[in-house]
Amino acid sequence: MRVSTRIDTISSLILRRNIAPVIGGVIVERSTWRWLFYINIPFCVISLAAVPFAIRYSRPKTTTKDQLLPINWMGILLSIASTTLFLIGISWGGTEYSWSSATTLCPLVLGLVGVVCTIVYEMKYASTPFLQISIFHNRSAITAYICTVLTGLSIYATLYYLVLWLVAVKKISEIMAGVCTLPLGLTVVPISGIAGGIITRIGTYHAAVQAVSPTKDIAYASSMFAFMRSLGLCLGVSIGGTIFQNLLSRRLEYYGLSTELANNAEVYVALIRSSPLSPEKILLKDVMSWAFQRLFAALSSISGLGLVVSVLVGKCSLDKDLDSQHIIE
Repeated sequence: MRVSTRIDTISSLILRRNIAPVIGGVIVERSTWRWLFYINIPFCVISLAAVPFAIRYSRPKTTTKDQLLPINWMGILLSIASTTLFLIGISWGGTEYSWSSATTLCPLVLGLVGVVCTIVYEMKYASTPFLQISIFHNRSAITAYICTVLTGLSIYATLYYLVLWLVAVKKISEIMAGVCTLPLGLTVVPISGIAGGIITRIGTYHAAVQAVSPTKDIAYASSMFAFMRSLGLCLGVSIGGTIFQNLLSRRLEYYGLSTELANNAEVYVALIRSSPLSPEKILLKDVMSWAFQRLFAALSSISGLGLVVSVLVGKCSLDKDLDSQHIIE
């Protein structure tokens, strides 16, 4: 890749990563947060329609029936159900219900049991398993996937609660909160010799899982990377929310204030922003600042753990021969 092309690619990535929070701030401030989801629909439709024209590849000829029958429906169902139950339990713990409550423990336990059942089913019974155990064949592979989850968790939780901190504590507008995240786009770094291009911090592990995987399993490794990254995103928002709400609730209780505010961040933020200056408002702001400080400290610890664990990833090469039935034309 020429230097000019590489610079153009870096600039494109920085622009794309930066402009999204700003657009999101404009939408939230001028309209409703629901449009943050609605606005993605036309882009998804256009992208889906463009795939057959943009990507052409040769593959073995099969019928639609032959393509549908091998799909691992049971494994997919088990995986989605168990992951969802686990995330529900994490989200409810200490906020909606106590950690010792059956309402919290049941989805947590069922989710963990479901994960075990998914692994057993994929290993022993699935005719076309989506989970290839061979991609976890060595220390480097396992470490890369763990780091992917930890990185996704820390990045997305930080982004989510950094904006909330800016809006609630610093009292800046939603648009300016998006502008304040612009420096985060500079986390894109050029790295020579890895996939012949550029990668982001979280993209580093994408290159790593491909490098440490057998050639025949690279597609499975990429899919597992995407799943682990998404899992980290979900855990970041849910675990971050659980930590923040528990800290906020404890602090409100310490000052004899209503803990109901901890269960609804939007009401809390609106109360701080709209109410006139008073001792109670100053106290509410201090309570939220205290909770944010502890939350970001916890996220820093998680990032530190990822840094320590990442040294276990060994040196591997991406220079491998293609081993696939699908060939890009």
